[in-house]
Amino acid sequence: MFAKDKPMKNFLFRPPVFVAAALVLTGIFADAFVAVSPAGAQPLSAPPAPPAPPAPEPFVPLGTPPSYRPARATDLLHMRLEVAFDFQKHRVFGVETLTFTALAGGTDRLLLDTEDCTIRSVRELASHVPNVISRGSQKGSALPFSVANKTLSVTLPRRLSPGRKMTVEIAYDGVSKRGQGLHFVGPYAGYPQRLMVWSQGEPDDNHRWFPTWDQPDDKFSSEMIVTVPAAMTAVSNGRLLRVSNDGFAGSRNTMKAGATGAAATSATTAPNAPAVSLSPPAGPTRTFHWRQDKPHSTYLVSVVAGEMAHVQERAGKLPLSYYVPVGREDDVRRTFAETPKMIATFERLLGVAYPWDKYAQIACWEYGGGMENTSATILGTGNLVQRGEEADREATGLVAHELAHQWFGDLVTCRDWGEIWLNESFATYFDMLYTRDSRGEDAYAMQLRGARQSYLREVARVRRPVATPLYPSKWAMFGSGTTYSKGGYLLHTLRERMGDEAFFGGLRLYLTRNAYQPVETADLRRALEEYSGQSLGDWFDQWILRPGHAELKVDWKWDEKAGVAQVSVAQTQNTSDGTPLYRQPLQLLFRAGGQMLTREVNVTRGSETFSVALPAAPEMLLVDPRHRWMMTLDMARAPEAWMAQLRHGPDAWSRVDAAQALSRLIGNETAGGFVPRALPPGASPRALPLGAPPPGPARRAFRAGMRAAQNAEASRTPASPASPEPPASAERATVRAALRESLSRDPARWVRVEAARALAPAAAAADRDALVAAWRETGPRGRADMVEALADVPAALSPVPLLHEIMTGDISRRARGIALRALARRGGDERAAALRQARLLVADNADAPPSLRLTALQVLAEWNPADALPVAMRWAGPGASLETRGGALALLETLGRGDATVRDLLLSAAAPDSPVRAAAANALVQRSEPESAAALEAQAKAAADPEQREFLTGAAGRIRQAIERRQREVDAARERLQQAEQEAAAARRRLQELEPGAGQ
Repeated sequence: MFAKDKPMKNFLFRPPVFVAAALVLTGIFADAFVAVSPAGAQPLSAPPAPPAPPAPEPFVPLGTPPSYRPARATDLLHMRLEVAFDFQKHRVFGVETLTFTALAGGTDRLLLDTEDCTIRSVRELASHVPNVISRGSQKGSALPFSVANKTLSVTLPRRLSPGRKMTVEIAYDGVSKRGQGLHFVGPYAGYPQRLMVWSQGEPDDNHRWFPTWDQPDDKFSSEMIVTVPAAMTAVSNGRLLRVSNDGFAGSRNTMKAGATGAAATSATTAPNAPAVSLSPPAGPTRTFHWRQDKPHSTYLVSVVAGEMAHVQERAGKLPLSYYVPVGREDDVRRTFAETPKMIATFERLLGVAYPWDKYAQIACWEYGGGMENTSATILGTGNLVQRGEEADREATGLVAHELAHQWFGDLVTCRDWGEIWLNESFATYFDMLYTRDSRGEDAYAMQLRGARQSYLREVARVRRPVATPLYPSKWAMFGSGTTYSKGGYLLHTLRERMGDEAFFGGLRLYLTRNAYQPVETADLRRALEEYSGQSLGDWFDQWILRPGHAELKVDWKWDEKAGVAQVSVAQTQNTSDGTPLYRQPLQLLFRAGGQMLTREVNVTRGSETFSVALPAAPEMLLVDPRHRWMMTLDMARAPEAWMAQLRHGPDAWSRVDAAQALSRLIGNETAGGFVPRALPPGASPRALPLGAPPPGPARRAFRAGMRAAQNAEASRTPASPASPEPPASAERATVRAALRESLSRDPARWVRVEAARALAPAAAAADRDALVAAWRETGPRGRADMVEALADVPAALSPVPLLHEIMTGDISRRARGIALRALARRGGDERAAALRQARLLVADNADAPPSLRLTALQVLAEWNPADALPVAMRWAGPGASLETRGGALALLETLGRGDATVRDLLLSAAAPDSPVRAAAANALVQRSEPESAAALEAQAKAAADPEQREFLTGAAGRIRQAIERRQREVDAARERLQQAEQEAAAARRRLQELEPGAGQ
């Protein structure tokens, strides 16, 4: 499963514990490299340190027992599921045939999870061979059953001994709850094409639409027989056996019904129970019969049905299918074109062929991220790349992530949810590996950087091991920062430690040995160790089974006489929560004498010092240049060292960090600038800071600069607007020149973008010209980021004609939107031109992508609200593009407050049959008008569906709470005003007493 904001998973209608995000190729400044001064000195031209963040919250409350998979007495072997849907009432009608056997000790009961389903009957069938099961031709005896505590308990006619098989048939119907198990899309007034149903099983929601053992540790083969209206297509796991018309005809249109419901405590079927219609769709129908021969876990069973276009191709002999809404066929190539190459890449790396009969990718309305159902991944239509969006986004991360799951998660599956990293971390890392294969090492390094940042953001809030039986809920284990980002990053560190041949060979053994079986971390470790001969216990113990990460503080000094760098490494992490003191090699990369020199030291204690012989004084040191540690780094660096890192860093990650550090330094106007401060008291004159020049005149000038800076610091007064410019202009100019060089020459677009961002806010003419040249040389990727930098250039030097050019016709739609906003902010003729362009983009016949149209609406709302109101109402109304409609409704939170026409439009959009009801309800809550609360309560009373009543009632309640909160704020302000008036009156009286005639 995959979250956007990341690549990781979007959990649909549950708040993400995720992430998507998210892994991205660009991100904020990496905490691993902090721009500070030489060892022992204060930060050099850096902002004050922020307050210490609060300690992470406990992942589980004290005393929480471990969560282990429940015991089971049976082993499901095969499931055949015949279903039909009522798209109006959001119901499912099913007949499930289960073949199973007993585990050790035998059993006289079949226990299955069930929720939101009414069990009508259970009977034994004579045959347990799936291929010959036919409800119309087999007789079967009714079996007693009961439903309690979300469990269906079937009393077997005899004790089932281990290895003996039995087949039962369960007839049921159920109601869908939004986003839980089955999700029905539509029907919606004005949007007849938005009619669909899709399933979402992970982690344990499939039991909401068919009875099953809803844990990942039991695997079985399956069949899905789906009857839908004739215009629809139904897709499920495995291969398509046949498509037939009027699927539930003849003997298949009835089933025996018992008298029980899902909430009943017990019920027993009678042999002569009345027949109940399976309720197939009205009118002509089609039935699709899918079969998945190889075993897979319950949560991976899937169905999607709707009106869809089907595009086919092959990857070698493997059939590939893409199902998209009708009319979106052109998006297939832009979104999924690299699928065959991804399959080839993963097969080559793993030495294991794609394990299923086909691979389908199905774009579903109202789905968020992606879900790796066996051979039938589903993803949201929002992930389809539309015409004109190619320059701004791609879906390859999501596509690669879900494809990798077909091996990691589907072929081998975590035994319980405390081991979910065996699914998600591997899918995350193989997405990175595909990036390395297809986009190069710099793109790979930037994904690693994004993974570290994602983890560090999460660990500031909550800290836990990657794999653990201690968790408050299954969903908590899907936290994107740890399960996806940290786990994926750690697999990079493991590959670096083992080497490619041992790592991928071990994975091949892991996959083949455990194919179609549940696994746990010990299975992975065992396979890797057996294949490679390496001992990996310390790695798994430190990084997977224990929480936290390394927090390194590195200091160093150059001993010129001895020709060695003394490097001190201290681990400063808090170990009270189980975070270890790490023991593993640490690489150091020096640039000395014009060479890049790698040295490795073995870290074994909390604090130690290493002597590293070098041929000359180093100008740069990188700690862990191959990113083998999950860590933060506190290391003092002079600006010259950052500039050397910007020029010579081995990958985009290190050079981006340097550009961002230099950006922060040149943006700080404190005295001293880039002139290094004096050495700390007692330091040897030979212990020069990192980045110091080699012996000779340059070093003497360097020391003189240090003394001058020390004298200036001792004599200066606090800065004021009248203070002279600090003596840093020469150094600042040197750094700006280095950034301009990087902007024009660096091969990685991420570095060029960061150099542009650093130069733009205080750009001089030379910087502006370099920015314009860099934008013109930038390909489709990164254009919008370059335009963001151009928009930050000071007004006096702003390249206004270029911004006009970008606004009206750039290949990047996001770049056009940025230029539009930038010109609107400038006022005058530029704003007038921007508003004209915005009106063109929101015209009814405008051929603008939704994202650009929304930007234009926002610009109009900000700078010309009266003009924006009718336009926003038009795009927020029925029949408008749904991609734009939600954003237009959000603008109506503030536009037209108190306007009854606007309120009526929002109320109609919040109706139960509206596809944008959530956006409309949020807008109504923000407006907090009493009339809206009353209207929503009236709609709730009229709604037939309990979920719709709950939604409308909840929205009305939030409005009333907002009104009450605002009234309390008004009352408090009025009370403060009255108190102030009383105090002023008392002050006037007192003044009159002291000075008669005053205060008149």
